[in-house]
Amino acid sequence: MGAVPLRRLPDAAGDPVLGGVPEGAPAAQWHWDEVDRLPAGAVPLLTGDDCPYQAFRVGDAGWAVQFHPEVGADTVAAWAAADGADLRAAGGDPEAAVASVREAEPELRAVWGAVSEAWGAVVLARAGARSG
Repeated sequence: MGAVPLRRLPDAAGDPVLGGVPEGAPAAQWHWDEVDRLPAGAVPLLTGDDCPYQAFRVGDAGWAVQFHPEVGADTVAAWAAADGADLRAAGGDPEAAVASVREAEPELRAVWGAVSEAWGAVVLARAGARSG
């Protein structure tokens, strides 16, 4: 839980959406379950210490992420308020998780904002290809 560093896998370099994610980029993570095997034909793109499949692609137009590129510290703080007792019972520290996301928030916004732009470009290109 909290901000965790991600590592690029070999196929990430050519990926149109996640190819620009820098090595070691932080990601906001808050989940109790995780992907433990990929669907047939999936291409793993990002990994981390806690989750082997942080991001993958299926085909040329389907991406999945385990982490939460859409959130910042305020959302994680709300999750910590709701799940704090469960996280403590599991040996975690909700305050440290929130603090790590708050500290990483400028980089989170930069990295995942760029990914959102890249994904939007893929969507627009595909929409243009179908309408033209």
